[in-house]
Amino acid sequence: MINGDDFLTFIVMALLSVFSLLGVILIIIKHILAFIKTKNFNSGVVEYIFIIVCLVFQYLALPWWLTSAAFNMKDYAKAECFYKAAVKTALIPSVKAFAYENLAYYYGIRFEGQKSIDAFVKSNAIKPNPGNNAKLCLLYSFKGDTENAINSCLNSESYRLAAVNYSMTKNYKKALETLNKRFDENPGCWDYAVRGYIYGKAGDKNAFKKDTDKALEMCPDYKQLRDFTKNPDYYEKLFAKNKKKYKF
Repeated sequence: MINGDDFLTFIVMALLSVFSLLGVILIIIKHILAFIKTKNFNSGVVEYIFIIVCLVFQYLALPWWLTSAAFNMKDYAKAECFYKAAVKTALIPSVKAFAYENLAYYYGIRFEGQKSIDAFVKSNAIKPNPGNNAKLCLLYSFKGDTENAINSCLNSESYRLAAVNYSMTKNYKKALETLNKRFDENPGCWDYAVRGYIYGKAGDKNAFKKDTDKALEMCPDYKQLRDFTKNPDYYEKLFAKNKKKYKF
């Protein structure tokens, strides 16, 4: 869920938050001890500025604390409130994008598909993320929104799923053109299997058999692959099952 840049940002903010909190506590302790000795309370401008800066760091780090708290909560309703609060309190764009991303993952775990899509889209609007596009590729596919599914799949270089979505619209030529990008490098058994699936949908029995045989030759002991090649409606059933599961 965390990419390198966001992880570094949150770690830095967390450390600044902890050190600034310690700084404020030390100043308070210092003045308490001084007051006990002298019965006077004296503070310089520098200390006031330091306290203000520390409070600013505390606020900037607040989304991190809220997200951490939400992640460890077992009460899903309260967790949602904390994730939303993290979004609202985030001032730094990359932090807000990350907060939306975490909210999207939360909705995904709860199988609330549309809410997860909306949160991923908002995260991407602030800071585009290939990982988010990969999730959107799946969610839009489950929803049956082939246009957005294809765009998200292509943006995340998920060419197999992009090709499958093209085949759902019976645009087999575009499906094969898209999937063949996988064959420019080092195609695997699933690449051949999915291309065979598309050939089968297009009615090309010879090409279907050739690619299916090649896939099984490459991965002869892969039971899931063997089951896939025997199921001409594999993706239709998979998408329909998850459409219901994610409440689309």
